[in-house]
Amino acid sequence: MLGFIIASWFLSPLLSGLVSVAIFLLIRRFILSKEKPGEAGLTALPFFYGFTVFVNVISIVLDGSPGKF
Repeated sequence: MLGFIIASWFLSPLLSGLVSVAIFLLIRRFILSKEKPGEAGLTALPFFYGFTVFVNVISIVLDGSPGKF
């Protein structure tokens, strides 16, 4: 059990870093490289909001208080 905890100290930052790099590359490719990045950013904003809400709802549903729903 202790080994899993210690492994999580290394895997969690590594995985979050990989996800951050992937998100940055997507933003750079589809928003920042456009001729008008402001408009592209405003167009993409609802998708980012929707994805954020989706992740939070899934987190609450899967790991929330058992028996409360």
